[in-house]
Amino acid sequence: MTDPLNERPLGRRAILKGIGSVPLVGGGIALSTAASADQGSGTNEIDDESTESRPLECGELVSAQFTEDDPRTPTGEDAMNGARGGYRYHEYHFDGYANERVYFSAYTDSVPNPNYEPGYGDDPVYYKGDPALFLFDGDELIGYDPEAGYWGGAHVAARLPSDGTYRLVATAAFKADPTFEYVLEAYCSDRTPVTDRSPELVPIECGETIVGEFTDDDVRYRDNSSQLYDVYTFEGKCGDSVTITTRSAEEPARPRPRLFDPDGRYDGSRFEPDGTYVPGAETTFTGEEFVLSEYRLPKTGTYTIWVSSYGSARYEYELSLECWNNR
Repeated sequence: MTDPLNERPLGRRAILKGIGSVPLVGGGIALSTAASADQGSGTNEIDDESTESRPLECGELVSAQFTEDDPRTPTGEDAMNGARGGYRYHEYHFDGYANERVYFSAYTDSVPNPNYEPGYGDDPVYYKGDPALFLFDGDELIGYDPEAGYWGGAHVAARLPSDGTYRLVATAAFKADPTFEYVLEAYCSDRTPVTDRSPELVPIECGETIVGEFTDDDVRYRDNSSQLYDVYTFEGKCGDSVTITTRSAEEPARPRPRLFDPDGRYDGSRFEPDGTYVPGAETTFTGEEFVLSEYRLPKTGTYTIWVSSYGSARYEYELSLECWNNR
């Protein structure tokens, strides 16, 4: 199984008893339990006591188990759009950005089928559960998996329409009273990477070129240990423009930079409602170097440049930062 946003393997984790999470580093901003009414259609007031909604962070991995104490999905006029009424469920909430791509995966363990015989159409394993996921913007369903539960998993991907708080409902696809354990993974394409530990932050000044090197001491992407990162910081002002360039004379070497704003957000490429293409902070590979050219900073604060090894090779590279005052 791979992450469709970044084409990286999605590592399976051993299921933990009860509700818990695996500690993470990165993943962008901290999440709140509610959003103000002026944040757009993604706004969704959450009442933790009545809905038992649990906060979920981008990059987080949560283990959970359905029990007879869990609430049931509403029925009749109050039914959730798309979800079957009267089923046990867990509800999560997270803060998202407009145009951000998100991906959620829920899966269960499997056990061997003792009666399996090749060629007779039986499955070699049985799955312990049939999870289903539903993603809501307020009461509007914006994502679900039509094949949820068939292979012990469910997956939902969506591009968020606006800034605000969204709901994710986990339930069963076929059984109203599930008791199975599952693991829920949350991925956001436009947040700082989730790494195995906190990275060392190296300051870089406008007009400076730094020689960096990928080594075994660098931080690694949590679900792909061969992906290494070096992280640099600089102070930027709203309206100023920057050009970021990375290059290396070694082969094979493709040191790729990604720029994140003071909130830990990556301004990815997108199409506006009128069809206009906006490149955002997307870099271009010229065949010799990666370049983010004359990108206008959207706010004032500390920016981070995450340079990835784009593979398991260890090598030296150069990072250059140029700045222009447009005011």
